[in-house]
Amino acid sequence: MNIAFILSTGRTGTQFFESYLTQTCEKTICLHEPKPSRIFRIYSNLFLNSHISEDFICKQFFGARKKYEKKLHKKQYVESNNFMFGCIRALN
Repeated sequence: MNIAFILSTGRTGTQFFESYLTQTCEKTICLHEPKPSRIFRIYSNLFLNSHISEDFICKQFFGARKKYEKKLHKKQYVESNNFMFGCIRALN
């Protein structure tokens, strides 16, 4: 899966990018804070404070996004999600 993130502080137009990228880029799907997302705020803080591993973050993320797998087939996946701020290094 080819993943890109739009990280923000909120109220910065990320919902616009979700619809714009999905509608204008044929091979791209962009989701704005797909469920479950809020738990990743907790995971971000725990990971940044060395309380959970990169492996844990990856398992949680890919497990949570598994339901989108068919929709993402052969597409660039862009997630607009401010809760992922601390998880990016682990997912990289």
